[in-house]
Amino acid sequence: MAGTYLGVGFAALDALVTYAHERVPTALGAPIATLGRVQENVGRIGAELLGAQALLRRAARAWDAEPGAAAVPLIGAAKAACTNAAVSTTDLAVRTAGGAALTATLPLERLLRDARAGLTHPPGEDSAYQAYGAALLNAATPDAAGP
Repeated sequence: MAGTYLGVGFAALDALVTYAHERVPTALGAPIATLGRVQENVGRIGAELLGAQALLRRAARAWDAEPGAAAVPLIGAAKAACTNAAVSTTDLAVRTAGGAALTATLPLERLLRDARAGLTHPPGEDSAYQAYGAALLNAATPDAAGP
């Protein structure tokens, strides 16, 4: 599930980047991709998605190295982080695109709805982070809770 929702976030980033290059307001005379605010928001979105992706990859490596109960808390934390990243980044993409994000010409509204659906899939954020926190607290070293 984590990879699915992370993919939704990356799709929102792709849609925003395309839109930012295509949208040329008359008053600006250049694509909105040239605006500092748009560049900053795209940078925030990209960095957040890459951070969640790194956690998901670490969780996958932990499972591959030793499948079983010990790897589950990190997997749950990765699902929560990826879902939250998808929700926050698609929300920021919608806000960056402005009113056009709510039209059928851009997929951003649908992607935001799709990302929010991930919040309903288990494990819930609270239980995922609680389990991961317990695993970290019970590990010999915090790094021992996942390769």
